[in-house]
Amino acid sequence: MKTSLVVVFALFAGAAAGGLTLSDPRRAIANDDDDPDHKDPSQAKLCWDDERNTQLSHEQMLSRHEILHWARPEKVPEITKTIFVKEAPTIKKIFYINVEQDEERKEWMEKQLSRKMNPVAFERFGAVPVANLTKTDEERWDFSDAGIAPYLDDMKKADRQATKSVYYSHAKLLKHILNISDPKSDDIYMIMEDDVGLDPFWHRKLTKAMATLPKDWDIARIVYWGAKRCQDKVPGTEDWYEARGPDMSEDGLTNMYAGNQAYLVRPKSLPDILEQLRAMPVMDFDGAVGSAHKEGHNTTASGDDISWTWGIHTYNVQYPLGWHKNLGSSRLKKMTLSNFGDDLTGAMEDASEGRRSASSPPVFGGWNKPFGFRETYTESV
Repeated sequence: MKTSLVVVFALFAGAAAGGLTLSDPRRAIANDDDDPDHKDPSQAKLCWDDERNTQLSHEQMLSRHEILHWARPEKVPEITKTIFVKEAPTIKKIFYINVEQDEERKEWMEKQLSRKMNPVAFERFGAVPVANLTKTDEERWDFSDAGIAPYLDDMKKADRQATKSVYYSHAKLLKHILNISDPKSDDIYMIMEDDVGLDPFWHRKLTKAMATLPKDWDIARIVYWGAKRCQDKVPGTEDWYEARGPDMSEDGLTNMYAGNQAYLVRPKSLPDILEQLRAMPVMDFDGAVGSAHKEGHNTTASGDDISWTWGIHTYNVQYPLGWHKNLGSSRLKKMTLSNFGDDLTGAMEDASEGRRSASSPPVFGGWNKPFGFRETYTESV
């Protein structure tokens, strides 16, 4: 049965055009693209060694899939010796999220999609404007039972509201996809933000990479920024890394698996994604959808073996299939930012690019949840 994939794009602010010239699908964008707008210093090396994590073996992945086969048979319908999906999906439809007044970004994304995705259908989805957010954060109850993450209180108001806007826009779109899709289908949707430039061969490279995507996947990030951890590499493939915590490098200066510029979801995973959001506070959205799953077996008093699972499995492709395009942000346009995000050194201290200043690390509270929280910061969308 041919599976299908839907691409979701989240558009928020400003517009410009750009391009990449890539010929080898196994090479990183930075290897043959000299545009400084496309550079991410944390991608300078393939992966970062970090012994806080231990790489999973093929057998450990198979054991995880066996649990999911019984707990979530719609995601792992059969137990086999391979940990990868049966066949790579194809694209069904594209959604992109766009602030209503931002015609420039709408034009940028539609030109990009028409050129590189035609004849795949795409549709605009309205973002949640900052101006529409309530002072009492009533919107949070639509998605979260855990309130607002305490670290947001330490942000400037513009950054704090922007972070909430991004979160609510992504979460609202996920609910929309759940409502319009067939939960039993193999359709795939891809979600992207509009400050993204796509590798002209991204679809070909994605099709190749999807052949080795673990079958337990719920979210597959294909355009992001930040580093990858060597110990998180999926066994048996060079194409995917699981977005496990800790979310920062050991020196505390480099984000791991940050950003949601482009990612894939499938309807059969959406209940688990929304359940994870429900248990976590409103926060930077990439932190809310990290790989925070737990699974195991329980034996009842009568001797029955019960398989259980909670949370989602998130993977990042080895080489991003696009770049985080510095187009400014309509959500932050009242702020005076010089060369917004263009200077890579300055970006390390620019909260809107997800970097933190080593001199003023944010403080995170504990929410007593059974998973690690990613320390991500306001992103430019």
